This record gives sequence, C-alpha cells and structure tokens, in this order.
Amino acid sequence: MNQEDKHNWTLLQNKWRFFPYLTLGIVIFSLNSVTNLNFFLKGYVVLLEAQIGIVLLYFLMGKLAKTNKKKDKFKVME
Repeated sequence: MNQEDKHNWTLLQNKWRFFPYLTLGIVIFSLNSVTNLNFFLKGYVVLLEAQIGIVLLYFLMGKLAKTNKKKDKFKVME
C-alpha cells in the first residue's frame, strides 16, 4: 500500500467516524416521533435515550478499536 492509498484510506475512515452517531440520532428521532407522550416527558425521554446511546456507542467503538489493533498486530507478526 503506497502513501497515497494510505492517505485516502485515512480520509475515508474520518468521514465514516460520525456515522454511528448519525444513526443513533435518526433512531432516537424515529422512536420519539411515533410516541404520543406529554411534551416534557418526551424531552426527558430524548435526553435519556441520547445519553444511554452515546455511552453504549463509546464502549462499542472502543471494543472494535481494540479488536482492530489485535488484527493489525497479528498481520505484522506474519
């Protein structure tokens, strides 16, 4: 892999970094637009869903990063 391909791959990874958060926002919006709750209760539910979703995404992305590092380590050893 030459330097230009590596640079293009890095740019592609940076563009897709926010995709899980965008997906989380769309899911939260969809779930809350369907419900018929009180206005204040709906706002409270949105905040709870967003906080829980961001924390879960944080740990999931951390776990995926660890598995990718392990795969890269094994490729270097081969």
